[in-house]
Amino acid sequence: MRISGWLSPSGRFVECSLYAHLETISKDSEMSKIKKIASLLKELKETENECVEMAEIEGPIHAEWHQYEMHCDRVIPKIIQELYRNKYIRVGSSDDEIHFEAFPNVIKSRYQECKDFAEQHEMQAVFEPKR
Repeated sequence: MRISGWLSPSGRFVECSLYAHLETISKDSEMSKIKKIASLLKELKETENECVEMAEIEGPIHAEWHQYEMHCDRVIPKIIQELYRNKYIRVGSSDDEIHFEAFPNVIKSRYQECKDFAEQHEMQAVFEPKR
């Protein structure tokens, strides 16, 4: 069983499929309300809307979709960084380990919570401090 997602500051686990973090974050009521993330998601939506308008005018196969893809590539790391700043912990499993990635102070303050989460899934906790 693979586990992928985020532990919120309140301890709520937000599951994400491996390549759908942006979709999950934009639909999550807590994550999407973080001011900086809300702003980045709004920018991305505006770019998407512009591309849709251009596609309607010039047809569905339009080079402007590259703008949206490039914008996504730039926005996703910023959103992830903002989640770290807001004390979220990125969670991902491999075989019999669950990896927890966050800033060192967050890992330190939530160490036992992460250990308990790993034990609930009968896995070992591995901590990866984010710099």
